[in-house]
Amino acid sequence: MMRNSREREEKQQKRNKRVVGIFITVIMVGSTLGFFIADNQSNNLDYKSKTGKKYSFEQANGQLYTKINKQTMAFYSHPLDVVSLNVSDEANYLLKSAQAFYMTFDPESNDIQYIEQARFDLEKDFAGLKKYALSGVIKNSTLYSNYNIITCENSTAYTPVIYFVDVNVTDTIGYVKDSCIIFEGKRTDFLKFRDYIVYKMYDMI
Repeated sequence: MMRNSREREEKQQKRNKRVVGIFITVIMVGSTLGFFIADNQSNNLDYKSKTGKKYSFEQANGQLYTKINKQTMAFYSHPLDVVSLNVSDEANYLLKSAQAFYMTFDPESNDIQYIEQARFDLEKDFAGLKKYALSGVIKNSTLYSNYNIITCENSTAYTPVIYFVDVNVTDTIGYVKDSCIIFEGKRTDFLKFRDYIVYKMYDMI
């Protein structure tokens, strides 16, 4: 009798351990699934523009790609990451309304590689938008000896100068001074400015 009671107790303990094991497994699987779903939602790259048009972005080679007017274009930042950049209304107006631009920078800038990448991309972007762009530098340089000297003094409302200025501050800003659009930032800020300009011109932000 005692042996049967002990056997029943051992079976009950095994059954309890099995139930607890199953319960723990369910919790772990549920937690993993919940994390996977949340992670996928946080990496959702779809975007709805201010005009209501939807864009789907894909990541590849460290950049984001989407189709605009049936043309695949590459960006460094998602629209949501640049829409809040501190760019004045006057700068936005000139970017949208002007049909030609000068772009210039200090050839001795500390962040020259980022500025150059932004400028190079914008030359192609403006061409795709049927806008004319000419690059220059603000002072003579042996490295840029074939570039014209372009400063904010060359800027007009019809042909504004876009001047990239590297500054050692935490805040980035885009503003207008005498029809000259000045973008102040550092390092990858200039790539964000480039994306901002293109997104703005295509009415995505």
